[in-house]
Amino acid sequence: MASPVIIDDGGSTRIKLVNSGFGSMNSLLNVDDTANPPHSDTETLNESYSSMTVLFVDAEGNSHQPALSPPALASGDVLVITSDNGQLVNFAVGGASSGVSVSGPANAAPLVEAKQHLRKRRYVVANAGYIKKIEINSGRKYSFSVPHGTLYTQVFLS
Repeated sequence: MASPVIIDDGGSTRIKLVNSGFGSMNSLLNVDDTANPPHSDTETLNESYSSMTVLFVDAEGNSHQPALSPPALASGDVLVITSDNGQLVNFAVGGASSGVSVSGPANAAPLVEAKQHLRKRRYVVANAGYIKKIEINSGRKYSFSVPHGTLYTQVFLS
């Protein structure tokens, strides 16, 4: 089973590798703001991912899942999570390894910060707001917008 990756929007878009170690994805910190579009290096995860779960929490604290459940992930899928301010988290699913990177529009290069607490590390895209849209771009298409009134969105990859 792959070490889970959580992408959520606790104020800004956050990315966390949940494993028994440090959860380091330092390639995300290497952002080329002169590229078009500006983007980070790709962090390679030597694991294969096959499952995506999406959770929304509304203003009353109720949790919901999308009406149309996400399909199983397959090698070749590219998951794109779009946040407010045009920032993107790109997750490419591979057979033996997968890759994650961040990108943004020309006028808003992603500002990626590493935060650490109790030997656990997460990466925050400081200039990205709440998650607006989740898509799988491959031979098959899966796309949905986050429902209006959502206070928190979590994408769990395993």
